[in-house]
Amino acid sequence: MALKDRMKPLILTKKEEVGFPGLAVFHFKPTDGPIVDFEAGQYLTIGDDVQQAAGVKFVPRPYSVASSPLVKDSVEFYIVEVDGGEFTPHLFRKKIGEQVWYMGPKGKFTLSRTALTRMVFMCTGTGLAPFISMLRTLKTSGQGRGKTITLMFGNRTSKEMGYVEELRGCEVDADLDFVYLPTVSRPDGDAGWSPAMGKGRVNDTFRLLLGLPKQGKVDPVLPAHQTRDALVARMPKGQTAFFLCGNPDMIADAKAAITAQGWTAPEHIFTEDYW
Repeated sequence: MALKDRMKPLILTKKEEVGFPGLAVFHFKPTDGPIVDFEAGQYLTIGDDVQQAAGVKFVPRPYSVASSPLVKDSVEFYIVEVDGGEFTPHLFRKKIGEQVWYMGPKGKFTLSRTALTRMVFMCTGTGLAPFISMLRTLKTSGQGRGKTITLMFGNRTSKEMGYVEELRGCEVDADLDFVYLPTVSRPDGDAGWSPAMGKGRVNDTFRLLLGLPKQGKVDPVLPAHQTRDALVARMPKGQTAFFLCGNPDMIADAKAAITAQGWTAPEHIFTEDYW
């Protein structure tokens, strides 16, 4: 049986640009029943027939789900267009009402893998998507009570920061003990940067918290309203789970730093590489 024959249809209902045309939140709805059951942090595979020089080819790609599994009548993805990519330029040309195909879920990047209640989420780019799903699920279900979550989110510039208002809202939500730490690695000339954002690569910001030297060119600086002591207090040694998603180099560096400092046992470090 061909792969497409094992997939279900989705209809594009909305596309929201984030900062620039090549970064967007895609909203789809299923046409043959509710969205398949999944855990926050897992991914679905989306595919479609793509016109290529040699003819039409069915191209599938995996994407972490940004919506909560508690929502059954729609599904949301946070996607960046890859220049020269085989699938994303086609996806970004899709019009409202047009169809793609999906299957899944897959993946083990889920909160159910740890019993620890203190967590650090660290991500770059669209690696934010699984954490949006997790936060929405924790908030809606009430399971976020009793958990301490710190989200460290890195991008090159402020215009690449998605879900900002939602994440700021999570910080003041009474049902979540949540801190949002955005940082940009190219702050010079960034008109959207403000003191509410940090400076430097996200892994260098993490290194700053651990008292380690930076790896990148920009000296890491925390957002003006946050302090190193307060952030470190949220992630005590031996009591914190780390979820790392996005750029493989960031993940490798952060994982090495955690391990070198003995900050937590290896079984409490969870990773999802985005290539």
